[in-house]
Parts: sequence; C-alpha cells; structure tokens
Amino acid sequence: MKMRIISGLYKNRTIVAPKGDKTRPTSSQLRAALFNICQLYIEDAVFLDLFAGSGAIGLEALSRGAKKVVFVDNQRYCIQCIQKNLENFREEDHGQVFFNDAFDFLQESAVCHEKFDIIYADPPYNSFFTKKGESLGFSEKILQLVNEKSLLRMGGTLFLEDSSASLAEVEACGSLQLKSARQFGHSKLLEYQNFLEE
Repeated sequence: MKMRIISGLYKNRTIVAPKGDKTRPTSSQLRAALFNICQLYIEDAVFLDLFAGSGAIGLEALSRGAKKVVFVDNQRYCIQCIQKNLENFREEDHGQVFFNDAFDFLQESAVCHEKFDIIYADPPYNSFFTKKGESLGFSEKILQLVNEKSLLRMGGTLFLEDSSASLAEVEACGSLQLKSARQFGHSKLLEYQNFLEE
C-alpha cells in the first residue's frame, strides 16, 4: 500500500518508501493524530525527525508549513528515499538529511547549540540502549538526552512513538513534562513539553 501525504501543500502526494519490510512506517492514523496535536504551532517550526525511515513524518511537517526539517537515519536505503522525496517535492532547501546514529546526532546537536521546536522520535520497537552498564529503552534514552542537552526551545514539544508494551509513561524528565499519552493499536504516542526558559 502506497504512503501519501495526509494534508497541507502536498496533500495526496505519494511518498517513496524503502521496499519490503525493512522499516515500520508510522500508521496514517497515528500520523494524523500527531499533526492534529501540533497543527497550531507547526507553521515555521524547526522540526527534527529521528529514525526517519522514508521521511514521511518530516515531509508531512513540510507540507503543513514547517520552516525546516532535519531528517536522521542510520540506514543508507532510508537516506536515499528521503533525498528522493525531498527532490520530488522540491524541498531540498528546507530539508537537511543526516546519515547518522540518532543518539550520536543528539550529542553533536548539543555541541552545536542547535535547538528544535518539535522533535519526533520513532525508534525500533522494544529496543534498548546499553552503554557502560546503563540499559534503557531507546525512547527513555532519547527523553533523557533531549532534556540533558536542552535540545528543545522553550515550549517545544517532544513526541515519542514506541510499542505500547514497552513505552513507559515517565511523568517528567527535568524540564520535560508529559502532556498526553495516546494509544493506537500496538503503538503508543507520548507528548512532552519543555517548560524550562532559555
């Protein structure tokens, strides 16, 4: 089944996606819910799409008026799809594509003092980050890094998508407060807001 942009400037445009089952695309239902939540502040936002896959989430953000989208994935075939989609939509000037590990990218962004209005992370379900004796779910590690490295602007939003079986609803992590939790079949979407002043 072909993926398409749901709404905005590129509504119904087809998205080039990796062939086969190499990636797990975000469902159209969850994608629609995500952008219903942020519709009032997506305009002119700087948006980070982590574990971007085909880039469908970031492309939807551009379609709805985001100023800039940063796409990050560590699979070359995903990077090629994202670049092709940006070319097809003529959005090369508003999309930056990084062939990188998501956790390394977050660390490097902090060094460059880069901040985002919206961060969306959709890591592989039920995956764990293990380093120096530390073992955390990918989503929990992202939450921790976004807080520690101050990667969200004041009032900015972090969305985490993961398996509903493994995604813990952490009420707060530093300045990041859990605002909502939504269930979509086997998936869960958590929304965190940054309440720390810059």
